Amino acid sequence: MEALLAGRMGLAALPGRAVFVPLLASFTARRLNALLGLIGGSALLPTRPQTVAMAALWVVLFGMTNGALTLARAELPAGAYLQTYGTANGRLALPVNLTQAITPLSVGALYTLSTGYGPSLGLAAALLSAGSRLALRGLPARSAS
Repeated sequence: MEALLAGRMGLAALPGRAVFVPLLASFTARRLNALLGLIGGSALLPTRPQTVAMAALWVVLFGMTNGALTLARAELPAGAYLQTYGTANGRLALPVNLTQAITPLSVGALYTLSTGYGPSLGLAAALLSAGSRLALRGLPARSAS
């Protein structure tokens, strides 16, 4: 069952991409990215879902977040570095691609050392939460107009 749900994560990325652009009408790209990071991080909390429905919900949330973040990764540098977009995007791609490359090995090592996925999922949730908080740092409070 777990493999079936994990396989649905990529499928869940498609609606995440579809709702990203309409959400930009309500949120700045930076604020939306922080929100997506918090949602994705909460889906990784190292608690075991009690039902298949709860596990499916987490898979959908994480997959949609991952899909939306794919578009967000291109949106943020476009707004900040319009004149040098290619250079900025290339500089951002290196750490992202390196992180994606070492993640399977790191998760495998943590699994071997702890005989479970709890520590690696907890670490991922903590990193997403910390990144989201950093993204929100210095943003003015949104006015209700």
